[in-house]
Order: sequence, then structure tokens, then C-alpha cells
Amino acid sequence: MNSLMLIQLFVPSKLIPEKNICQQMNGKKQYFEAGQRDIITMGNLSSETGHPNNSQQSAPQRCSVELITCPSCHFVISFHYLNLPTCSSDDSCWCDYIRIHEPYYKQSRQTFCGISTHPSTGFESLSKLLVIDFFYSLSHTGAFKLELKAADNIYVYEGSDMLYESGMAGYIETPFFPDRYPSDYSAEYIIKNLEKKGLIQVVFLDFLLSPWSFIEVMENNGSTLHAYNGDESRPPVISSNGHVLKMKFYANDDNPKSGFRAKYSIYKCMFQSFFHFSFVDFV
Repeated sequence: MNSLMLIQLFVPSKLIPEKNICQQMNGKKQYFEAGQRDIITMGNLSSETGHPNNSQQSAPQRCSVELITCPSCHFVISFHYLNLPTCSSDDSCWCDYIRIHEPYYKQSRQTFCGISTHPSTGFESLSKLLVIDFFYSLSHTGAFKLELKAADNIYVYEGSDMLYESGMAGYIETPFFPDRYPSDYSAEYIIKNLEKKGLIQVVFLDFLLSPWSFIEVMENNGSTLHAYNGDESRPPVISSNGHVLKMKFYANDDNPKSGFRAKYSIYKCMFQSFFHFSFVDFV
């Protein structure tokens, strides 16, 4: 069983404001505080650009909104419904579609189309900036409805201490690693051993930070074990004194680097010496 990341679920509510992407939001920047929710819709829409099988149809029109939240937050998006025919036999988006991406990171780009009243797909950003584009050339009646929330950058990883199971280890890395992490960013990573008497070990496989970015490693009670910035070539192996270990990453500079990638291991206290040599020497 792989490590578990806890994701906050949406609870639809009539109190959440609804905004039309081609009316109230088009061409604007919207700021979201931590915990704030919005619903973005595209209801009735008329277009004169043509039929999907018309080879002479003009370029699609676009409605767009840029979303911004706090440096310690990111966006989580879920779709209530999609009503955008793919116009293809392989489910690729040949007609109208939604494109969601994070500026400066091309690999974050995703497109959404199809017809579904309960889509299983969604989007979770890694940074505080997000752009939602709606490209259309057809007329629609209820094109889509999505819900978004600005969530805290708090990631929880849990695992058992059962030997030889894949769930005993996992990886933590900065956003878009090995690309440069965002210049204004912070996150907290909480690693939990489900056994109260178990321990945790962290090995940094890659570590390249700017001098103004740093990682703070803490026990569950908030006491700091270690702190490392870009002056370190690579931190040593970190072992917890209890079943919970916390790491906080802070970046606030104009020259971010590629960041870090770390492997965490969850194990029983009786296996501490074995895991120390195994993960350090053969990772």
C-alpha cells in the first residue's frame, strides 16, 4: 500500500458563490484567501463560429481568469459536471474544452472535456497561481460547473511499519522538481508512523536550495531538530525521536533553485540500525 496523502474533500453548499467565467470573471485576476471557495460555471452560451465538422470555422474564442492565493496555499478543483462533447473517437478534445495550468510551468497544463454528470477528474495545483481558460466555438446549454478551493500547503503522509511492504517508504519533493520551485512559497510536510512506538527516517536524495530558502525539521511537539538552507550541500540522514516528524519548507527570494527530493522511511524501533544502513547505503 502506497503512502497516503490526505486530501480535503468538497462539501457543496448553496452558500458558495457562483460566477460565470465569460461574464464576471473573464480577463480578471481573482484573489482567494485560505479556505475560500468559489463555483465557476458556464451556462447558456451562443457562438457563431460554426459547426465542429465545418472546416472553415474560425479560431475558437476564449474566456479566461487568473487565480491567486497565499504563498502557503494551493488550489483544489473538482468538477460538478461537464457538457463539452469531445468530437473525437479517442476522447481527445477536438472541439470546446477547458485548459487549466500554472503559469511558468508547462508540465502542469491539463485539458478537460467530455460529457459527464459526475466526473472523477479534477486538478490540484502545486503553487499559488492558476489560470483557467475556456476555449469554445460552439453554442452550449450548461457547458460545465466546477468548484475550487484555496487549501493550505499541509501534506500528511501516513504509513505502517510492516517490513517489506511498499507502504513503509515514500518521497517528498518541492513543487515541479527538478524545475525551479516558486520564488514565494511555503509548505509543511507531516510524516506519521501509525505505530506510536515507531520511528521515521528521512534521506535527502537531491538538495539544491538558494541561501534564502530553508527547511526546518521538527518533532511533533514543535521543537526544532535541524534547519538547513542553500549553504548545505546535502543534509545528513535525519532520524526522529518519535512516531511523527514534521518538515517546513520556506522560499522567499528571486533566485530559486531546483529544490529537494527526499525519501522517508517508516519502521519499528527494533529495526532502527538495520534501516539506517540499508537506506543510506543503497538508496
